[in-house]
Amino acid sequence: MHAKRSKNLSSSTDANINKSLLLTSLLSLAISASVPVQAASLLNVDFGAGPINASPKVGSAAVGQTGDFWNFYSRGNLPADWQANGALINLRQADFNLTSVGLTVIDARGAWGNGSLDPMYDSYLYPLPNGPNPLTITLTNLPVGKFDIYLYSQNGNYQLLSGGVNYGVRTSYDLGPNGTTPVWEQGVQYALFQGVGVMNSGEPVTIVARPGIGDVAQIAGLQVVFVPEPAVGSMVIGALLLRIWQRRRRA
Repeated sequence: MHAKRSKNLSSSTDANINKSLLLTSLLSLAISASVPVQAASLLNVDFGAGPINASPKVGSAAVGQTGDFWNFYSRGNLPADWQANGALINLRQADFNLTSVGLTVIDARGAWGNGSLDPMYDSYLYPLPNGPNPLTITLTNLPVGKFDIYLYSQNGNYQLLSGGVNYGVRTSYDLGPNGTTPVWEQGVQYALFQGVGVMNSGEPVTIVARPGIGDVAQIAGLQVVFVPEPAVGSMVIGALLLRIWQRRRRA
């Protein structure tokens, strides 16, 4: 009797170990399958004044890593060069790879600074003359997919539209940027739109900046992060894991 019971316990233990090993293996496969075929790409844009050759900003903001490249949109340096409207073509990714993504800006002739120690966050553009006018930024030639879009400003008020969908309004408000290095926080240094869809290739994404709290419309910088869709393999494996777990509970 005791020997038989011991054998049954041993069999049960072996079965549980096998189930655990199978679950671990499948979980490892699920994690591997969830890695996107197309790696998440990042575009950074710094807005300011001065020579158009390069942004003084290098590295991360709310997202990114050390050494990341920033595209630079300048309204121009000398008063004779100040432009209200402009464009950038073939933006570079944070890893400096070239893309076909473009950017247009409407009514951003003014430039100022807030004293932040971060060069991107310090400088910002706004409409001239000062007043209630909006500032409009349009991203063009984004690939089909979903994106998280970060918009930087000490006093931001942004509405985003894509493919006929209004993603609403997001704001940011920073009481003390002067002389400090930002500790990036949503709603303070930046506004965030998540899961912005581009349903057709080349479909524009439009950002409308309006006056914030007692101030003008403004933009200091933006980041566009491509959000990969979950791999089909990971979803299938996830379903298998669920089925095995349900059977294990009934065992």
